[in-house]
Amino acid sequence: ALQGGASSAADVTAQRVSVSGALVGPRIDTFRTGSAPLVEFGAGSYLMVWADDAFHPNDDLVGAFVSPAGVLGSPFGISTGAQPEERAGLAFDGANFLVVYTTVIVPASGTRGVRGRFVSPSAVVGSAIDISAGAGAHGLDGVAFGGGRYLVAWTDDADDATVRARLVFPSGALGTLLTLDA
Repeated sequence: ALQGGASSAADVTAQRVSVSGALVGPRIDTFRTGSAPLVEFGAGSYLMVWADDAFHPNDDLVGAFVSPAGVLGSPFGISTGAQPEERAGLAFDGANFLVVYTTVIVPASGTRGVRGRFVSPSAVVGSAIDISAGAGAHGLDGVAFGGGRYLVAWTDDADDATVRARLVFPSGALGTLLTLDA
């Protein structure tokens, strides 16, 4: 997936690439603008996720499936709250995708938190899961799936130094909050 197209540097687009690195077919245009998208393959198609500018300044998190042949599905809302969401991580567990993002969870103070939502291969979006609701801003560093669970890691910006992580299970259950580096 790419950010930038023929009409604007903020166009959300995708480009298929062969295993040898050659471009395959034309660039796929979502006809939307926003952040650089994240992409994950699972269940026979790619899920693209981005913060969509159509709702600026409260950018909503939007997704679209793209087939291996380059056919773009209809964009759909993943998180459409009153606060801006920033896409941050994406992984597939063999059945569903976990989309992880940061958003303001306490508007009066601007406190940000890490949230996630499961998205099925048929674009059914689950309820928000509060992965972290600690003090300060959060910079999400990664999400991965393995061993039957996801690991989500982020920097807790309350002190600009604490790296935290939490296991998230495909059921939506959360593991213990871990401090990896303080």
